[in-house]
Amino acid sequence: MSPPTEEVVALALDVVSGAVAAAALHRRARALPLAAFADNCFVYAYRSEKHRRLELATMELYEGKERWLEPGVPFSSLWTEQDPIAERQAFILPAVPSALAFTITERSLTDRHVLLGLSSGGVVQLPWAWLEARRDDALPPPPELPLPAEHTLNYNRSLARVHALHAAPAGLESTSLVLVTGLDLFYTRVAPSKTFDLLKDDFDYYLITIVLGALVVATYSTKYFASRKMLKLAWK
Repeated sequence: MSPPTEEVVALALDVVSGAVAAAALHRRARALPLAAFADNCFVYAYRSEKHRRLELATMELYEGKERWLEPGVPFSSLWTEQDPIAERQAFILPAVPSALAFTITERSLTDRHVLLGLSSGGVVQLPWAWLEARRDDALPPPPELPLPAEHTLNYNRSLARVHALHAAPAGLESTSLVLVTGLDLFYTRVAPSKTFDLLKDDFDYYLITIVLGALVVATYSTKYFASRKMLKLAWK
């Protein structure tokens, strides 16, 4: 941030070549020490002095529709002739943020959520689909970011002075472990794409056992009768 001009510049750097892959400039704004990234997605918060409000901005990098390299050409992370396409979007943040992080899973197959710690003592998870800059919807995204109460991880337990959010993958792809640090400590687990790799508590084990047993009996019975039939045909 430049104090005389009050500008916030967000840079995405290529750690291999050191070049600037993408950049975003916000005039008449003040930076907040809140930013996070995961894969090709970036999210950061800043205060807009022009509109007198807090905003949450996102940036996504894509290769584009055309191939970067012809078939058979070796890829090099150092020498690239084409810059990635950067998609940007900004939203009005109706609360004061104090921490920012992404959910992390073991293989990154699960939907990505943004974890937002609030000065009011809550921790909200926001689906990345709400913040995605490259949206295919016909309607534009809402200017103010919704913070539904049902998306609050700590429910009715207020956390004092939320300082940082830490996410880590679990043994299950659907689950991400979240630790909130500050004056209070709070630990929970989230499932951004629901528990698709877990059986429900009311799963009927007896029914599936009976069905599998019946299939095994039917398989061996069919094999036995088929062999008897082939033997009779061979004697004719």
